[in-house]
Amino acid sequence: HPNELYYRMLARPKPPGQRHWPDDHWPRVLAVYQWGRETSRPGGGSKSVADMWGVAVDPTAWRWLAEARKRRAATT
Repeated sequence: HPNELYYRMLARPKPPGQRHWPDDHWPRVLAVYQWGRETSRPGGGSKSVADMWGVAVDPTAWRWLAEARKRRAATT
């Protein structure tokens, strides 16, 4: 799909020794999700998030998307 390499590069692993994801993780999740939807990637946005980070759609990608949206709403 268009620009897949770029979006794969956005999917950085959690830094070693950190218990929580850094703040820049959440906008990256939303960017990958939006790209997956806009390009009609198989499985859509949530599957794109799951694929890029190597996690399950249910519950991890969905939970990450909920958290990312909550954080975005808190800053607007």
